[in-house]
Amino acid sequence: MPLKRKFETTTTKRVPFSKHPGYTLEVHDLGGFLSNVQYALEFEKERVPVSAKFMTVGRGEMNHIDIRDENGQISRVHAKIECKDGAFTITDMGSTNGTYLNGNIIEKRKAFHLNAGDTIVFGKCAMARFIRLEPPAADPDADARDILPDTISRASG
Repeated sequence: MPLKRKFETTTTKRVPFSKHPGYTLEVHDLGGFLSNVQYALEFEKERVPVSAKFMTVGRGEMNHIDIRDENGQISRVHAKIECKDGAFTITDMGSTNGTYLNGNIIEKRKAFHLNAGDTIVFGKCAMARFIRLEPPAADPDADARDILPDTISRASG
C-alpha cells in the first residue's frame, strides 16, 4: 500500500519576481478557508488572497505561499499569518534571515498585529504589502434583471 502524504496541495499560481531574479512565488491550496476574503498579500503586482484561517510562508510546497529562492534567504517555514476574531497577525517561525514588519525585524515566535498597508519583508528579499481588498462594485441593475422576466411572464400569462 503506498504511503499517503500528510497534505494534498494544488499549485494555483507560479510567478517569477521581476525585481529579484532567481525567486519564484508559488501559491498552494491547502484548505481551511475563510468564508469571505477581505485581505491579500501583494508581492510586486501579484495579489495573494489571505483566504485561510492561517497561512504559512516559506520555501516548499508544504506552505500556502511558497517562495523559491536560489540564495537561501527564505526558510522552509519562514512565517505564519493568522486570523483570529477578525484580526490578523504575523509570526516569524524561527527563520534564519528574519521577517521585517514596516522596516523593523520582528521577534521570533511572537505574533505581531497586521494592519492594512503594512509592509512585510521575508528574509530581506521578498517584499509584500498587506492590503485590504475592495468589495466588488454592486450592480444596480442586477435585481431588476432577476425580477423583470418573472414579472413580465406573470403579467402576460
